[in-house]
Amino acid sequence: MRTLSAPISLDFLIKITGQKLVLPFYHAVSDELKPHFSELTYFRTEKDFIADLEFFTQNFESVPIEIANGFSRHFHLSFDDGMREVYDVVFPLLTELKIHATFFVTTDFIDNKKMFVSHKRSLLLNEIKNSSYNSTKAADYLKINENQIFKNVSELKNETEIDQIANLLGIDFKQYLHDHQPYLSKNQIIELKKAGFTIGNHSETHHNFNTLSFSEQKIEIVSTNRFLKALGADKLFFAFPYGDHGIKNEFFEWLFTEGEIEKSFGVSGLKKDFYEKHQHRILMEQPYTAEEIIKTEYFYYFWKAFLFKNKIRR
Repeated sequence: MRTLSAPISLDFLIKITGQKLVLPFYHAVSDELKPHFSELTYFRTEKDFIADLEFFTQNFESVPIEIANGFSRHFHLSFDDGMREVYDVVFPLLTELKIHATFFVTTDFIDNKKMFVSHKRSLLLNEIKNSSYNSTKAADYLKINENQIFKNVSELKNETEIDQIANLLGIDFKQYLHDHQPYLSKNQIIELKKAGFTIGNHSETHHNFNTLSFSEQKIEIVSTNRFLKALGADKLFFAFPYGDHGIKNEFFEWLFTEGEIEKSFGVSGLKKDFYEKHQHRILMEQPYTAEEIIKTEYFYYFWKAFLFKNKIRR
């Protein structure tokens, strides 16, 4: 799709699809690959991010999240997980360029109380990659060949097992949180809000919502809404951790009524949804330029339209 879309102008792709709104999202922007995300794909270099901003501001207008509706050529940036880099790197750039953004925070991570399981896994992988001794120890523990250790640990989802391997290798997650402060503090979040940025709901624990019961899903929303209201949020926005695959209509119906959510967001790229209040974002942490990513999304949307698959039906 990327090769096919390359020679086509963005203006033409927007015209034939009728889609004027793009919602790019990120996790971390940093030139320093820190161990808690260095082994993941979810980061963008500062140089690439600045190039992204140039592309978006030249082709779309930045608007606040509440009016990002697709009636005009608009874009709205968002950032998931509440990572420290959005304060240190992103905040100054967006302020200088007067670009709107929403920072979706997971309340368990605020003030570095807990570490995201994916970041724990990256720390393990970083240690295994840089220490043959610890690589051997981890392989022995998992009873696998050492040449399989990186792949095996990359696929670990059981947090208890991850914690056990970390303990074996002498990795102290609590000490890492204390020393490196990888997540936003409450005071930093307050500063972002005072500067005019939106703070959004990214759940309490960052669990995949399709693994939770309906009652557990509601607790995740209500708990984080309570935090956002205490900050003074008058409108509430929610981004699904891991996306919205397998989420039942019952939850969406609750989300937009009793859940008090103004809009929710998935990660399916340029796509329409059965629920008008549920919009889809485009992951920008890919090894391509913003123009390549966005034009590919437009071409893919156009191609899917012929198969009636450019809209998610629930």
